[in-house]
Amino acid sequence: MKKYVIAYLVLFLILLGLGLTHGIPFGITVIEHDWSMAFYPEITREILLIYNLIIMWVCFAIAVILTKQKQNVLKYKWLIPVIMFICLAFLPIGMYKRVRYVPREYEKEFWSFFSLIMRKHILEI
Repeated sequence: MKKYVIAYLVLFLILLGLGLTHGIPFGITVIEHDWSMAFYPEITREILLIYNLIIMWVCFAIAVILTKQKQNVLKYKWLIPVIMFICLAFLPIGMYKRVRYVPREYEKEFWSFFSLIMRKHILEI
């Protein structure tokens, strides 16, 4: 029983670290606009943080596998993957990066499933 508690704790610590540090800031560039020859030169990128997605879903899959094992006798053990699934909605899965050269500005914004759903909902109103 103690090993399951430690395993769940490690999984939650990994997800907590992913949330606090915004995870691995590299991934698949979905959209890139290069206006380096414009009057106000800037470069914008929208990046899908694929490594964060992989880490998130592997942690969730491990939690489900641990929960389904017969040796796991924790009380309310199915609540742990449900809480983890809810936490996944708030972890970063995408990033918007904008670099403007004149005047010098740098902007970085992270997206989660929740922020994307809220953005879509607000735009529909």
